[in-house]
Amino acid sequence: MVAIALLALGAALLVGSSGAARSSARAQRSYEAATVANGEVRHALAEALAGWGGADDSLAVGSSREASVGGGPKVRETLRVTRLADRRWVIEVDCRVGPDSAPLARRRLQLVVERPTVLDTAARPAPPLPIRRWALADLY
Repeated sequence: MVAIALLALGAALLVGSSGAARSSARAQRSYEAATVANGEVRHALAEALAGWGGADDSLAVGSSREASVGGGPKVRETLRVTRLADRRWVIEVDCRVGPDSAPLARRRLQLVVERPTVLDTAARPAPPLPIRRWALADLY
């Protein structure tokens, strides 16, 4: 009788340790996906600012353009540029890591930018700069 009780206790311990190992592996995958998403969303935002072009300048106030950018086989990034005013835009990046049906991590980042006033009309316009008061906003 004691042997059966010890055998049942051993089986329960194996099941418990197996469940703990699975949840630990799942937590590690989620952490790695969140790290990738944080890095990718900031990288896409920096690329959007560095590659600022005429398509973004020609948007009408209130309109936006959306594009898929960067990413990898398991990373999907969407970039949206919305014009708020004559010299002000919002750049939004949405990054999902993992399959579309059940992403492991998702990060969204918004940046409000403003083009500085140019006094010399013959000079090439400077790219827009982040507004310090509303520079970064993480949405989880």
